[in-house]
Amino acid sequence: MLAKPELHPLAARHLAELRDRIGGDPTIEEAMWIVQLCDRVLCPFEGERSDLCGYPVRCGISSTYIWPMTVGASVWFQDYASAWWGRRDSKLYFALAYALANGRDREAMRAIAAGRREAEAAITAWAKTLTCTREELDAAIDVVLPPRHRDPKEGDTPADSRPAKIDWERIVGEIEAATGIPADHWLWEVSRDATIRAWERSKAVLLARSGRGSGAGILDPLNTALQDLAQAKAAIIKAHEGTGSEQ
Repeated sequence: MLAKPELHPLAARHLAELRDRIGGDPTIEEAMWIVQLCDRVLCPFEGERSDLCGYPVRCGISSTYIWPMTVGASVWFQDYASAWWGRRDSKLYFALAYALANGRDREAMRAIAAGRREAEAAITAWAKTLTCTREELDAAIDVVLPPRHRDPKEGDTPADSRPAKIDWERIVGEIEAATGIPADHWLWEVSRDATIRAWERSKAVLLARSGRGSGAGILDPLNTALQDLAQAKAAIIKAHEGTGSEQ
């Protein structure tokens, strides 16, 4: 017997968004369409499965997934969490776990940037919902943020969470100029490492367009995959107009 397939969290997130938008479930065909398009987003280049979104790691058999750090979550952790809590404080550990688990939810991250009290309340409430053990949470974090990338003298705090200031606004702006993919995508929907790689590729695109280099269109497969996904979601929402509770 074939093993039961597991829905990738990227597809699950887009399907959940569709349910909210149309006020009900998409058809089986529409759901399959979204899953297939999400597979293309995850693997836009022929023969290469990219780290576009970063692969999530499940915490034991719970419903909690830990993702590679996004740019937005990284900035919050460096500028806010690291300043609020001591580096050996358990609160910083759970702040890191929260950022890795929720870094692709821009509203959740912006809410905890409102202040230390709000952040503590949100992180504590989230921690109470966990159905995995501390060991399972540790193991998932170790996969997306291996111990070798942490400061061995400072416990659970990742060494690369305290880099020199990086002008992320400029970086994501340059990627947007090269690809047409909105800056927010690179801040919140892909891993920080993937954003850096996309930036390096986008510089080749901009050079080619100016006649000073080669590589024009190097991000076109990714751009096309994202546009196709957006167009499919728009088509499904339009097809359900008047049939759901929220339009």
